[in-house]
Amino acid sequence: MARIDEGRATRVPVPALERAAFTQVYVKVLNNGDFSLTFQKGSSELMPDGADWTLVMSGESAVYAAEAGPAAGYAFMKNGSAPLSFPDEPSAFEAGHIYTFTFNGAALSLTKTTALDLERIIAALAVLKALSYTSNSQGGVTITGYTGSAAALVIPAEIEGKPVISIGGFAFYECSSLAAVAIPDSVTSIGYAAFASCERLTSVTIGGSVISIGDSAFFQCRSLASVTIPGSVTYIGNYAFLGCSNLASVTFGGSIREADFSSTYSFPGNLRATYLTGGGGPGTYTRPDGSAATWTKQP
Repeated sequence: MARIDEGRATRVPVPALERAAFTQVYVKVLNNGDFSLTFQKGSSELMPDGADWTLVMSGESAVYAAEAGPAAGYAFMKNGSAPLSFPDEPSAFEAGHIYTFTFNGAALSLTKTTALDLERIIAALAVLKALSYTSNSQGGVTITGYTGSAAALVIPAEIEGKPVISIGGFAFYECSSLAAVAIPDSVTSIGYAAFASCERLTSVTIGGSVISIGDSAFFQCRSLASVTIPGSVTYIGNYAFLGCSNLASVTFGGSIREADFSSTYSFPGNLRATYLTGGGGPGTYTRPDGSAATWTKQP
């Protein structure tokens, strides 16, 4: 279990599934009530995976290892003393599954049962272990760093029940392994130099909710060949794509106005000037090396 405190980096507490036998069961709880929770087998309190305390406070979540078989031997306790009845299902825990319960302050509900997919979970686990993040004032998560070595990365839309809302400044700066990245639809802002100088980055998928692409966000991503700016974007920062010398195709998903470009230097070459002069495209622009490139506008 992990606390997500304002301004504090943490890691996602997930079971070490690369070591798990799939005879195992995992029980996850999201505490949306005003009381603390504990999880018991018989009269013994169980420790959440990766934690050194048993209490799950309001707004927190936890994952527990359990055993396949009747669920009747297990119980969640409110404030350490009042047992909470399980919903009608499950009457038994099935091996190789994750059971996600939500506590609303009065009762438990079973919100999801997930069959474990070993390859998918190990891949997701590796991503989560490599990401660092902080909570933010919008009630979500800001990605602040990445220590992994994946060539292709799908940033999760949610971490421990909280939406990933922003990619922080320098989060993936100079990530030498990264060749492709997908930013989820939950993200609304990409911070200063978030992906700057990712020299191998050739492909980026920007989620459809991004509003702001910050200054120098993709500065000197020299291998980036194409990018689609979703229609949600209303700000493209200084030097956002400057130095992307191989950028041959740019697609705008909406009507980017002059005010939405922070400066002449948002893109390489004369893209900004010709885009605005041409009424938004489609059209061509000249890259710094003198070669022609194109932009298009989606309907």
